Amino acid sequence: MAVNITVTLAATPDTITLQAPAPDIAAPVTVPGVTHRAVGGSLVKYQTGAAYRECSLNIQSMTNAQKDALEAFFRSHWVDDLTYTDENSNAFTAQFMDSELPLKKSYKNSWACDIKLQLNAVLI
Repeated sequence: MAVNITVTLAATPDTITLQAPAPDIAAPVTVPGVTHRAVGGSLVKYQTGAAYRECSLNIQSMTNAQKDALEAFFRSHWVDDLTYTDENSNAFTAQFMDSELPLKKSYKNSWACDIKLQLNAVLI
């Protein structure tokens, strides 16, 4: 029996369920700032904003219908707070980080996408 591992994105009133992303999800913590070397060679740094967490979900396989549903969800909710629920049922508050949804056509009726999200916590 095949196991279907999925993740969901939800924003009132919509929910979309997709195949779980590829493993090894990049999830950096970013502290916005400036780093440079002073004339004497010392490292000088200062923070310019609040730290945040992000992740890039590599969704490797979507049908045309799933791609259309993701596109509609993105168009409707790219400015909203989302709930991202991973394949282990961990829920995170999230937001789309980009105003572009980078869809990639693999072959007939097969699409891929890297969804970049800002998260309220580090992935568990």
